[in-house]
Amino acid sequence: MADAVCADARVRLEKRFLGLSVRAVYAPTGSPLRCKTLELTAEDGKRMHNILTLSREQMLSALADLKLCSVYNGNYVLELAASEDARFVALQLFHYVQLGYEPVTDVLFLEGDEARCAAGL
Repeated sequence: MADAVCADARVRLEKRFLGLSVRAVYAPTGSPLRCKTLELTAEDGKRMHNILTLSREQMLSALADLKLCSVYNGNYVLELAASEDARFVALQLFHYVQLGYEPVTDVLFLEGDEARCAAGL
């Protein structure tokens, strides 16, 4: 997912500390991106997959009401990159298959009020 987020035109990479470190920033607001990974149970992973395949409006409504708990060694992994101001979110769901995690969904990008629905995951 990192490649897709860094390649997005809304994300700018900034070199810091004499070029030794780089951070991703949501360009329109200048807010840094924070990334996290949630490991999910099989039930939560299937529920998340179903939500991400809904129509846009239904998905946003379901994400706003969703509460997920990360578990140890989950069957699914949700990767999430969100700006600190909650105006940009990128997320992708992966499933553990044959000794590795494989993408279940494409990278989903949300901006503005839509992003606020998923920023709290």
